[in-house]
Amino acid sequence: VKFSDNPGRDVSQLMVDTIRKNGYQGGIEIYFYELPKSSLPSSASPDTDRYYGTAIRLTRTYDAGFAKNFGASTWPVSSTLASVSHAYSDGKIWRPTGNSNGRYTSTSGNTIIYEQISMDKYPNELIEKLKLK
Repeated sequence: VKFSDNPGRDVSQLMVDTIRKNGYQGGIEIYFYELPKSSLPSSASPDTDRYYGTAIRLTRTYDAGFAKNFGASTWPVSSTLASVSHAYSDGKIWRPTGNSNGRYTSTSGNTIIYEQISMDKYPNELIEKLKLK
């Protein structure tokens, strides 16, 4: 990711490939957000530091069982995990020219679909980790 031209896509593809190789067949959403230079922590330098966060949400749909009595035929269950990475350099750090922030979705197989999203669409777990709240 540190030297990728499209770090959001690359980290998302790596995550999807790994999860699928381990037999998971449910829905996968990966959120990627790199802090702009103006939002770096006060201890960081825009010349030597990059911070980016990822959140992965896995979702599977199950037979609703008892909830069928209340009109639900299926029951979606999801779990989200967020983390922040800090890339740094002793010299000037490399930055991609474009923005790959957004949501990357895989409904089946290893194909991912990118969508640029607004901040209110990111999971709270990621917003809190990036200290944007």
